Amino acid sequence: MRLVKASYQIMAMSGFPELPYSYADSDRLIEAAGRTCYKSEDKITETSAKPFVEMLEKRTHFAMIEHSWEVRLYFGAELPKYPSPFLRSFSFYGDSIVVGNRTAFTEVEQREDLPKGNYWLWSESAIRAFSEHYSHHLILAMTVKFITDRGVSHELVRHRPCSFAQESTRYCNYKDGVAFIIPPWLDLPEGEFNNQDLIEFKAQRHLNDIERRWLANRFRDEENYVDMLKFGWKSEQARGELPTCLKTEIWVTAPVSQWRYMFYRRDDKAVHEQMRELMNPLHEEVKEKYPVYFGG
Repeated sequence: MRLVKASYQIMAMSGFPELPYSYADSDRLIEAAGRTCYKSEDKITETSAKPFVEMLEKRTHFAMIEHSWEVRLYFGAELPKYPSPFLRSFSFYGDSIVVGNRTAFTEVEQREDLPKGNYWLWSESAIRAFSEHYSHHLILAMTVKFITDRGVSHELVRHRPCSFAQESTRYCNYKDGVAFIIPPWLDLPEGEFNNQDLIEFKAQRHLNDIERRWLANRFRDEENYVDMLKFGWKSEQARGELPTCLKTEIWVTAPVSQWRYMFYRRDDKAVHEQMRELMNPLHEEVKEKYPVYFGG
């Protein structure tokens, strides 16, 4: 059994190629997010991104391709303000700027709601320069990877329009050990643990009654899950033995305008403590690093 604390990492943001991933090379970002679903990150190589994305497109698994971002300037075109829930259009000196992910652009082009061609695809440097000059956050997107429990992830996926890629209990097999999130109201260390560790904790009186009970329940959850696998159940069947505090990884890509709204909605004492544990420090970090877009 493994215990981990909730955490987050900013993976990409428009105009900031110094982050781990860039929308200018969105295939790499799509692959990293997509492989999280199956915990197959070990298969990532310098040349694996393009064939991985081609495989997704062939299987029409377009949800993963939403982890991308494009800013297009359509020349002399008056376009709908919202050509898609995942696209935003606004006028700029007689032209139209349209922002969104690759999947949405493909869908509206197929419906002929946007003209094919006749546009300029902005570079990351152009996006950043425009945003800083006009203090314009509407053309920016940000991708964040959260490590949290299944309860918090279920709250995250309620936000729209956002794109998500989440570790799948259907396809991921935890026969070698289950990981659980340490809630912030328990003072427990991170690491690998077994039943002997629990016995030693009890002997040394390093745990209170609630902590001992919580750990014992987690050992039992892991044992029940692994037993079902030994009896021949598939991981998608045995996952019913796993509790809400199961550790999960979830990638979230959204326009900066949506992130601002999410921070506004989650900045309240009524919000679940584990959600605030993630969103409050993330909000403080982006306000410090990107004050033009998150400071106001």
